[in-house]
Amino acid sequence: MTDSRTSRHIPKQPRTLAITGGKGGVGKTSVALNLSLTLAREGYRVLLLDGDTDLANVSIMLGRYPERTLANVMAGECSLRDVIMEAEWGLHIIPGASGVEQCVDMAAEESLRVLKALSRLEKNYDYVITDTASGLQKTGMHMIAAAELACVVVTPDPASLTDAFSLIKLLIRRATEGRRACW
Repeated sequence: MTDSRTSRHIPKQPRTLAITGGKGGVGKTSVALNLSLTLAREGYRVLLLDGDTDLANVSIMLGRYPERTLANVMAGECSLRDVIMEAEWGLHIIPGASGVEQCVDMAAEESLRVLKALSRLEKNYDYVITDTASGLQKTGMHMIAAAELACVVVTPDPASLTDAFSLIKLLIRRATEGRRACW
């Protein structure tokens, strides 16, 4: 399908990307937010999930303080669709929770519930981008596994490089094990 305004190819299915990193402070959120805003400015329908279940800060970077966040979804107070807020250029954001124990200690079942709800929303967007938590936490790994593409953000700092390498090794190992299980 081609968009007659710009003659660019519009994806038939949503493109799902996980922006991740081995350690905090490498700029994951900046990359996820700037990529999302750029795609939205270009006319794509974009949903950005602040999936850092420990210390979410996408909305803070935009100077916004949402009424509802992922914590409200986890508490069963509302649906994922209900917490979507709109930013510049029509970018839709699902704000994460920061320092909420229920989100920090999210069980695998809860993570799966959020990802299933996210997959139901995907058909409304050209791109779904997830800003994950840093490191090797299970929730973050589930979010990465649910995406078509993972982008690992690093800095030249030796700790950043070492932690990113460990993350990539684990992702490759899990992907290989997953393929074997399907055969």
